[in-house]
Amino acid sequence: MICDLAQKPEYLEFAQRLTKTKSFGACQTIAFVSDGVMAVVVYNAFDEQNCGISIATNSPKWCSRRVLQMIFSYPFSVLKLRRVTATIRQSNEKSRSLVERLGFDLEGELGEYYENGESAMIYGLKKRESRWHEQGRR
Repeated sequence: MICDLAQKPEYLEFAQRLTKTKSFGACQTIAFVSDGVMAVVVYNAFDEQNCGISIATNSPKWCSRRVLQMIFSYPFSVLKLRRVTATIRQSNEKSRSLVERLGFDLEGELGEYYENGESAMIYGLKKRESRWHEQGRR
């Protein structure tokens, strides 16, 4: 799987389409591409010790330990943030299950957050609890 750090518009458009997000605002993307499989990770909503994270993919075959280490090294090792936050539609069971398996904790719910009245589930992963970057390995 090739890791592409280029900020190509098609990567952001892919992520927006699959996550049904109108705009991520100021953001950074990392794309993983291999044999028709694509996963795009979007980091956004940067502040003092946190950033948002969204993952969009067309196949479950993108996910490996090495890829996950790259994904979480960016906010935790490069940016030196303490946490990342994922905001996920309540109905998106696959994404909610993925972040839970990655170690994110459910931290709250934003009622009627989306245009259709659906709630947003807020998940957080703290650097000290992450097993996916160099310093977090146990």
